Amino acid sequence: MDSPSQIQGYTIAEVTSGYREIEQRWLVVESLLRRETDLKQLTKQLDKQQKIQQAAIPKLSTQEFNCELDVRQAAQQLACQMKYHQMENIQVVEKAHYHKSGRPSQKQSPDRLRYHLQANLVLNTQAITASQNKAGRFILATNLTDIEHWTPTDILQEYKKQSVSERGFKFLKDPIFFVSSIFVKSSKRVAALAMIMALCLLTLLGSDRFVPILSQKIKLFPINAASLLNLPLSVGFSNVFKLFI
Repeated sequence: MDSPSQIQGYTIAEVTSGYREIEQRWLVVESLLRRETDLKQLTKQLDKQQKIQQAAIPKLSTQEFNCELDVRQAAQQLACQMKYHQMENIQVVEKAHYHKSGRPSQKQSPDRLRYHLQANLVLNTQAITASQNKAGRFILATNLTDIEHWTPTDILQEYKKQSVSERGFKFLKDPIFFVSSIFVKSSKRVAALAMIMALCLLTLLGSDRFVPILSQKIKLFPINAASLLNLPLSVGFSNVFKLFI
């Protein structure tokens, strides 16, 4: 059942379930913007897979197999690798080989028999439709069962706030932070480094308010500080922070 969302561009469907006597709420959220992005990515994947599979079938058709069973097993292995395509009109072609060159007589028996695959490549419409239906959708699960205090929109808003924490971890993993180039052996220095990283992360979280203030009082810094503040937040703020070191 769809539920209206106060956040523009989102539609929410909610279901409830229980696991080990714990009531849970499951929200299926569809983002219009994310759906458009996912559909574009799906189109690119279809074009890429089309080229790959169109080359894979002729390549497999040139291979020789000792029996019909081997051909069908190879075709099955190739079919398992296809996500948005499938093979139809699969046929096993028998080909006789002779040691002597030239056209064999009708009574001459072949020295050996080899088998080849013939098949046509088509789109798997069922798989494509399933991916299109999933585009732009994700699931949120929670044990906040009080619907009056926690509406589906409230839960979605809390989920979107996690981007602040994720941005902080992204900053710590950024090469500009030079964590990977620092080696400390003492446990005290490890603790000190962790404290410095935490302080930098807390400073970054408050930089949304701090950077505008720096922009207003830019005369307190060297001349090139103005250009540093125009960089992405984590990079620009780290460069400004180095001015104090």
